[in-house]
Amino acid sequence: MIHSFERRSRLRKLGYALLIVALFSATLVMRRYFLDVRAAGLDLSEQKLGETELTGSVVRLTLTGSRGFALWYLWDAAIEAQRKQQWSDLEFDVGVITKLQPHYIAPWMFQSWNLAYNVSHELDAPGDKYRYVVRGFELLAEGHRHNRDNPDLRYEIGRFYQDKLGLADENIAYRTLFQLSCIRPVDSGVADLDERDDRDPHRLRPGGAVNLKRFERFCQKHPHLVRRMREGMKLRTPDDVIDFLAVHRDLPSYYPTRWSERPFPLLPRRGDTEIPLEFAAEDARLPDEFDNFTAARVWYEYAQEPLPPPAPMTMPGSVPYDPARYRKPRNISSLLFRQSPARAQTFIAERYRKEGWIDGGWEVDGATAGDKPWFPAKKVVVGDKRHWAAESWGRALPLWETHGRRNGLWLTADERQDLERRARAYREKVRVTEKDLDVRLRPEDVPEELRDSFVAHSQLYWHHDQRGRLANFDHFHAQARAEGTKKAIAARQLFDRARKTHQAAEDETARRFYDEAFDLWKQLLNEQDDFRADLAVQEECYKLQWEYLKLAPAGTRALNSAQVLQALTSFDVYPRQGIRPALVTLALPLAPERGAEVLGLPKLGPMDGLAKDGKPFIGDKARRQARQRLGLD
Repeated sequence: MIHSFERRSRLRKLGYALLIVALFSATLVMRRYFLDVRAAGLDLSEQKLGETELTGSVVRLTLTGSRGFALWYLWDAAIEAQRKQQWSDLEFDVGVITKLQPHYIAPWMFQSWNLAYNVSHELDAPGDKYRYVVRGFELLAEGHRHNRDNPDLRYEIGRFYQDKLGLADENIAYRTLFQLSCIRPVDSGVADLDERDDRDPHRLRPGGAVNLKRFERFCQKHPHLVRRMREGMKLRTPDDVIDFLAVHRDLPSYYPTRWSERPFPLLPRRGDTEIPLEFAAEDARLPDEFDNFTAARVWYEYAQEPLPPPAPMTMPGSVPYDPARYRKPRNISSLLFRQSPARAQTFIAERYRKEGWIDGGWEVDGATAGDKPWFPAKKVVVGDKRHWAAESWGRALPLWETHGRRNGLWLTADERQDLERRARAYREKVRVTEKDLDVRLRPEDVPEELRDSFVAHSQLYWHHDQRGRLANFDHFHAQARAEGTKKAIAARQLFDRARKTHQAAEDETARRFYDEAFDLWKQLLNEQDDFRADLAVQEECYKLQWEYLKLAPAGTRALNSAQVLQALTSFDVYPRQGIRPALVTLALPLAPERGAEVLGLPKLGPMDGLAKDGKPFIGDKARRQARQRLGLD
């Protein structure tokens, strides 16, 4: 009886073993002849997805079914380490988490954001903050190496450059440190080192005294950096600048150093893409004007490669594409994703304007605001061989126009007229306006005789929807076209000079510069109707005029009839409905001889009038918003 039971038990165990072997063999055959072939066709094999790491692969195979539990434990440990500010433990846990999930992009994106934004915020010194921001970049770049064709990771690197380094509260310090990372340190091991590339404080201040000759060469070589240090970081003397270089000598660097494991800033490689990149990881050096917004534009351009071809003037997501060849962004609209390179170029041009690089160079001791001159024996001008505004806006305009043409945001007058003509039949038949569309309808759902008209109507609908509501294309295109003109550049220069002379307590000279600037600015606005109609431009006009009116002496501005009417009907004085014609009639004869204050009206500025087409330079909505932003209401 026992012998029979043992025999049946052995046979059952043998049957189980044979079944296991058969199932395992079947899975191997299925993987070899079906799954691997299918994965190769969809580019889903680990080698195709990105770089493979032996350690991570071994750990994942060893954990098998317990990987989920291990990940849960590590995520909890990482959160606890961050709460206790145990930064080395946090970095270790994050590294293990990403190795266990190399092709799942959420850990890469979340933990890199956590390091760059949350952890860096917990620290005090700018250099320490900057290092954890760089660590976030490095983690994202590592995720990109494991997921080469993922557009979201490429875009996220560009967004970090743009937002964290360029738009954060500490952006001046971050962008200063970023440019230090782009300058070659002295001990890089390069034999042919040019001292003009050197940021070693000992060579700029040998023996404890500043070598003005070397320091001047440093300023000439790095005008953007030095100007930001003096005007943005408020480093008042050459010694302050050299002390800053000494404190931050061991920053992460683009060039090989003993303290920097990977080069920073991170750039894509030209060999990995067919897109022509202006800057890439193979470049031997980076120019002084290379900033975080330039790096963002490079990564945004690189991120366009995996995207499917654009489908202009169609409902988003309605055009099929080959998922084995293309990838669509998950976390942002495809249209906004596609316009990111042009937007980054606009940021570059705006950065030049805000820092005073409008056209020509910067006189180092030109506006010291009480500081001692850096070069008392001579006049030193740096960065004077470039037309910064004209070059940057001249590059932004074709980027916006190309983006508009490819994505149906920019139509010529003839194209728009043709679409309106074709859409008329459908609109009249169904009795809809250009703002109405049933998004559930497809061309095949419409009678054949109205199909072409329906297509034209839907194209116009999506054109207006995407252009205005989502992309704000009109604003950026008009801005790039207007700001690159000679009048705009000349006016911006005069506004900049007016502010500087006002800071130097030379109000009369400042008023003269403002008057000349406003004359040019009004000529530009009269020529560029779409630029003048932009709400942001009108708000800026109000703010410029507000700066100007603070300089104008009270009670001295004579008014003509049109200006009195404008003031009496202004939102700043009374609601329009409360103005009585008799009040205006009584005030008009007094205007040419009396000042505004005599009539109890606010001072009027050069923008308080009407353009050539009879519309105000500053509308009521822009006036209200500008006053709220300035804290006047």
